[in-house]
Amino acid sequence: MVITHIKDFFEILTMLAIGGWSIFGFVVLKKRQKSLAELRKVDAETKKIEHELRSVAVLKIEIDVKSIKFKEKFILFTDVIVTNEGKRDTRLQWEGEYPALTVRKVTFSDGGIPKFSKPIELTVRQTINPNLDSVSHDSRVGQIQKFPFVTSVLEEGLYLVSFRVVMSDEEKSISVELGSNPVNRFSWTAKKYILVK
Repeated sequence: MVITHIKDFFEILTMLAIGGWSIFGFVVLKKRQKSLAELRKVDAETKKIEHELRSVAVLKIEIDVKSIKFKEKFILFTDVIVTNEGKRDTRLQWEGEYPALTVRKVTFSDGGIPKFSKPIELTVRQTINPNLDSVSHDSRVGQIQKFPFVTSVLEEGLYLVSFRVVMSDEEKSISVELGSNPVNRFSWTAKKYILVK
């Protein structure tokens, strides 16, 4: 009889220990889940702030290149489409920068490594007087701008067309104030290959 009471006592003690352990585990799990949820919320808020800081000036650049044979030359027609997908207007700087568009003939070494010729350099031209280089352009939020370029090449072959646009100095300083790294180049680029034949 005493053995039965001792056995019952240990069974009850075991059940209490298991129950206590379960409750303890449940409480710890709930606190862990709550902490993880709070961490995810903080992480999401941090990413949102980082995105807003980075999206001060967001440009999407697309290049469309076509070629036609004209007499003994090939004419390359290039349209560069710049879309301001950022959260504010941005000034694009042309004056004092490298030419906006370059065209380079591509050849290959015996090992298949591409080699690029000296570039044909083209600048963005003024609308009113296309004989003059443009100084800058304002790119408004949501605005789509099309910059046309035309040049000729003498030979068939593969060509690399590269476009580069730079943010103006005043826009750079605003971006730095909003948290961008001051050593960034503050430029956007796009490239496209075309086979001219």
